[in-house]
Amino acid sequence: MLFTQMYGWMSGFAAIPMYLYNGKRGRGNKKLFYWFYPAHVYVLYGISWVMQIF
Repeated sequence: MLFTQMYGWMSGFAAIPMYLYNGKRGRGNKKLFYWFYPAHVYVLYGISWVMQIF
């Protein structure tokens, strides 16, 4: 129940990186996120599909 219905306490963990953000744009591969997002959505869909079968 702690992770499924009363999950508001987890938002406290998001405050840590927001507090540490210095306002500068970080280095990174911009194209990485263009393929990572759709890929991980398909992977999560596949996992949920397999879990429903078994």
